Amino acid sequence: MQFGVKLLVLVSLHSAVAINWKNNACHNIFSYYFSAISRNCYENDDVRPNDLPSISKRHGYDTETFTLTTGDGYELHLYRMSSTKSQTTKIPLFVLHGIAVDVESWVDIGNRSLAFNLVDGGYDVWVGTLRGTIDSNKHKTLTVNDPEYWNFNLDTITNEDLRIQLEFVANATQEKAVIVAHSMGCTLSFMFGSEYPDRASQLIKGMVALAPVVYLDDVPFTTSALLWAMPLIQIFKALNIKGLLYHEKLVHSFETHVCKLLPNLCYFLVSTASGKTKQFAPEDLLLFTSYWPSGVSVYQLEHFLQISKDHKFQKYDYGTHKNKEIYGTENPPVYNLTNVQFPVSLFYGTHDVLFLQKNIDRLFNELGSSQKYKISVPRNAGPEYGYSHIDFLWSKNLRKFLYDDVFEKLDLIINDSGCQDSKDSEVSEDSKGTRNSEDSKGPEDSEDSEYFEG
Repeated sequence: MQFGVKLLVLVSLHSAVAINWKNNACHNIFSYYFSAISRNCYENDDVRPNDLPSISKRHGYDTETFTLTTGDGYELHLYRMSSTKSQTTKIPLFVLHGIAVDVESWVDIGNRSLAFNLVDGGYDVWVGTLRGTIDSNKHKTLTVNDPEYWNFNLDTITNEDLRIQLEFVANATQEKAVIVAHSMGCTLSFMFGSEYPDRASQLIKGMVALAPVVYLDDVPFTTSALLWAMPLIQIFKALNIKGLLYHEKLVHSFETHVCKLLPNLCYFLVSTASGKTKQFAPEDLLLFTSYWPSGVSVYQLEHFLQISKDHKFQKYDYGTHKNKEIYGTENPPVYNLTNVQFPVSLFYGTHDVLFLQKNIDRLFNELGSSQKYKISVPRNAGPEYGYSHIDFLWSKNLRKFLYDDVFEKLDLIINDSGCQDSKDSEVSEDSKGTRNSEDSKGPEDSEDSEYFEG
């Protein structure tokens, strides 16, 4: 009799608490500690490392993969996305990721993913990749384990990776593409437009820049990094260590396991690396760690730090002697942003760890385009809810707070309208972009999710 009662109790408990050790996404941060039994947690197949075609297929999208070889021997994957649910009726978009991020960041949050929304909007979506990431880590004669593989900086990537992909898209579609870029993807695009204005006019119809990184003057994050990261980079170079974080599967697996056990610690690290956020959704935590960080060259990092230190948007500084040999001058040349003539929309977040208003204003004022905008995201909430650096890729209400504005600016580029003078564009967007009223309210949480408060 007692045995029967105990058995009944066990069966009842099992029915009340279903155990699933595969749960890897939770609607609030606390539930990760009990993810196997919490009703606030579930299993998300996208958390496990997948490539872009696999994720896209699982969500009903088709992908065509092209392999391009740069002039210096790097093999890059370029993806063209489509869907049977929508017809491609609009111009090509070239979507480019940022530093230390895999290309899967464009498709890893299900129907909130920007690439999927662009395809559904009828655009011909081409997703670019960059050398050193897991999607494009092959070379004709080198491997990622060879220090020589990592001998590249931002100038190199611009001249080789960005150029060859833009030219391929233009040849395949017989149209100019609109660039949709995040972070370093914006850096490279502005470098290309500045250095090759004639070629840019043939390949680029316009640009949507998400969390653009160009000027880093007096940014606390990079200013402090100059004190410790720059000496560390010099040590790495002396030890012939030129590539970092490129054993991505191992890094991501370790990171994801740790974050499942210590989610608060991981969120702290996310905020430290990208900025305080009230937009990042808890269920995206392990998605983020599944695809971040990605392989990066020490020369890329050093190049950004040089830009921060010298307060100039410039080419890589090799030192006085080698600069004279390569550039003909003791100092590296500065990129002339007035050469950027295509339409540009700058989307920035006030909680971005790399943001200072004066740097966005400087970039905006120096751009040569007659059709340019700067938009603080989100526009319909108080500044305390401003986006961090990664919120442009991982946050809950992307359609409401970002995508509507992105699609609006894409339509302006396509229709060649909105060509008011740049000062009017600035005033118009800023008046809607920053609201300082004490009555301003933050974004509404979805019913099934909480936002990190940081």
